[in-house]
Amino acid sequence: MVVRWIAANLASNGEHLPISFNGSALGYIGWDLLMYVSVISIIGWAWVITAWMRWNCRNIGGTQREVIFIASGLEMLWRTIVFRDRLRVHHPDPVGDALVRKLVRVAIRARRPDRAEAARILV
Repeated sequence: MVVRWIAANLASNGEHLPISFNGSALGYIGWDLLMYVSVISIIGWAWVITAWMRWNCRNIGGTQREVIFIASGLEMLWRTIVFRDRLRVHHPDPVGDALVRKLVRVAIRARRPDRAEAARILV
């Protein structure tokens, strides 16, 4: 699992950190699937991400201190909205936004966009 590899290869000032990730692959896949399902609810994903981060932190081993994630779903949601709006103000991309809106409309209409339709829209 990639998370275990990352944790096992962390270093600080050239010294290997004795950190490990002890979570199960099945648990990680479950959280990943829940994340995909929660996107449908538009705002529920923020609470799923915070719970997933808490699970990740609970499964970090090899430290003398407890690793915890203390943000709430509401804090995650409003920070994401504010950050997104700040990016849009500083870096407007009307062409990209219009393309995304078209692709979303096609996906909603057909549930899965036809490749020819998607290619036509992208051109």
